[in-house]
Amino acid sequence: MSVAPAAVPRIFRPRRAEFLRYVERGEPVVIEGVLDDWRAPETWTFERLEAVMGEASVLVQSRFGAGARDFDYRNVSFGTVIDSVRNDGDDYLISSPLLGSFPALMRDIRVPEYVGPRSLPPIAFVGPRGALTPLHYDLHHGLLAQVRGRKQVSIVQFRRRDVLGQWELRGPARLSEPLFEGTVHACGAVPRKRWECTLAPRELLYVPSCRHHCVRSLDPSISVSFTWHTRPMRTFSRLCKLLARV
Repeated sequence: MSVAPAAVPRIFRPRRAEFLRYVERGEPVVIEGVLDDWRAPETWTFERLEAVMGEASVLVQSRFGAGARDFDYRNVSFGTVIDSVRNDGDDYLISSPLLGSFPALMRDIRVPEYVGPRSLPPIAFVGPRGALTPLHYDLHHGLLAQVRGRKQVSIVQFRRRDVLGQWELRGPARLSEPLFEGTVHACGAVPRKRWECTLAPRELLYVPSCRHHCVRSLDPSISVSFTWHTRPMRTFSRLCKLLARV
């Protein structure tokens, strides 16, 4: 059974109370206008990032095939990431906390007022056209700020018992397929709701906690993600890390 995607709703500079209604419902929303005072969309050229961070060592998602999950991880210089961007290559910088080490870059952005009190340091995503993050979910809430290029995002709500019963959820089998085409579940998970959007520079996307999502870069892209936990989420996250060590 398939669920037709709805467009992610868009709101302009909402008050915090209005934004929190989306958080309470667990629904995504694109926020417009709040990044208008950011300098990063003009100042964060790929050339400038390379000049500032070129020698820094970073962990990248590196592709070795056309399958959505045909990738592994390796450490490279940030300059190698920029080479990948310029040549539509295979290296994609994901979830990097690198920004905190470069105050000159941090001055070009600002933490959105909607970020919760138990927040984590901002993380950067830099990659070539076609870079893909397969279907997954995060325990934390997230705000994805688009700085350069565009990204296509698909967000899905599954029935809770399906998500808890099985781990194997996947997005497109190959990079050439539509972003969410043919999503499957080993025991027949059925999406309850599905949203899609194209995120452009200076737009901010709220991705709710535990909502499956997949992301594809339509252009060479730079994004910054801000994340935060509620108290129960943080406790559960720590428990998962402890169990992983056993």
